[in-house]
Amino acid sequence: HVPGAKMLVFEKLNPADSPEATVESVVTDMVDQGAKLIITSSDEFEEDTAAVAANFPDVTFINASGDDAFVGGGPANLGNVMGQMEWTKAIAGCAAGLTTQTGSIGYLGPLINAETRRLASSAFLGAKYCYAKRGLDPAALKFTVTWIGFWFNIPGVTLDPTEEVNHFFDGGADVVMSGIDTPEAIVVTAQRAAEGQAVWAVPYDSAKACEIGPEVCLGVAYFNW
Repeated sequence: HVPGAKMLVFEKLNPADSPEATVESVVTDMVDQGAKLIITSSDEFEEDTAAVAANFPDVTFINASGDDAFVGGGPANLGNVMGQMEWTKAIAGCAAGLTTQTGSIGYLGPLINAETRRLASSAFLGAKYCYAKRGLDPAALKFTVTWIGFWFNIPGVTLDPTEEVNHFFDGGADVVMSGIDTPEAIVVTAQRAAEGQAVWAVPYDSAKACEIGPEVCLGVAYFNW
């Protein structure tokens, strides 16, 4: 809406797809084209964004996720923006804690970093709190986190999320929460339920995820940017 404004987009800066592209190379190219504001859209870019921002002090950088501006670890031209997903993850964990009949919840985590640890911890705290509200011993609640290594399955690089969801259920969990960007948790849960198992899921990051298995979905935590 700014007269004369132009938006430059690098569609998918993912090392699995574009190993030759880096935050530094993409930013340098954009600055050469006249960019004055650069938004990096993943926590994966936090460290590199801080380093590159220091090299271009006259350009404003915003990193979606990250906390450099909050804790004072980044240059003055770097800011952060992020939805407060911790609250929704706690509510999702509460739903899991209120539902589980076996006292065992599985959490499918992506890669490990500050953001994903906060979200998994929030889910656990919510589950523990609401499990206790049922009059049950929160110390007895089993909450198992498996980190697959990335936000989605990369064959040969990450753990297979479908296999990990099955491992949760085979190990006694009856609720699986997802922290990854793809719907394996709800897909497997719906398949298991169709076979007569009493299992439930809390998917993540897609407003329509519950449509995959509405009968087993406890709700979905997603960003509404």
